[in-house]
Amino acid sequence: MTEATRAARRRFQRLTEVSRALTAATSRDEVARLAVQSTPELVDADRVVLLASDEDGALVVLGSHGLNVAATEQFEQHALDDGLALRLATLLDTTSEHFLAVPLVVDDQLTGMLAARTTTTYRDEAEWLFAALADQTSISLEKTRLASAARLRERVVGIVSHDLRNPINAVSIAATLLLRRTDLDPQAQRLVQMVFEGAARAGRMVHDLLDYTAASLGGGIGVEKREGD
Repeated sequence: MTEATRAARRRFQRLTEVSRALTAATSRDEVARLAVQSTPELVDADRVVLLASDEDGALVVLGSHGLNVAATEQFEQHALDDGLALRLATLLDTTSEHFLAVPLVVDDQLTGMLAARTTTTYRDEAEWLFAALADQTSISLEKTRLASAARLRERVVGIVSHDLRNPINAVSIAATLLLRRTDLDPQAQRLVQMVFEGAARAGRMVHDLLDYTAASLGGGIGVEKREGD
């Protein structure tokens, strides 16, 4: 086995390791760190930048290697469009022979770009490795975005449910006290009974929402032992 073959095998093994780490990543910062730090080793790059669009569509530098702060700020002044790759080549101060750029695409939408300046001579292999890394990075970034949105939604549901529990309990207690009165006419009793039953249903819904939120956030669902038939 030649040295070139052994080097290629090491790079492919490294790509496999990075792909597994990206799959297990739980935050956008972790994904960016893995993608940027592994690029120099995979494709002999001395400059790397990972860009993504924020919720407003503006470019954000998620991570970089071999670039100073002033250089990375220049990237954020450009739009995320089809001409971005050419502008990145200029900002990275490189020629087409040593420039790699792969768009990050989610559901046919351009969401970012991974670009690098390389010193490699194995062009075809570098392009394949870089494209594979960019694809996995794109998938992992989208996965962490969706997971973060789901956690936020569950927290909001939990907070709202908790805040609703106290006023619902107050309505239920007030209705219970009114039902114990003996001076209510039949129509008033029916109305109070409707309020009581409605508060009870709302209370059960809030209880179920709190259980769901606790389970979703890893807190588990409490179990109460009771004798059965």
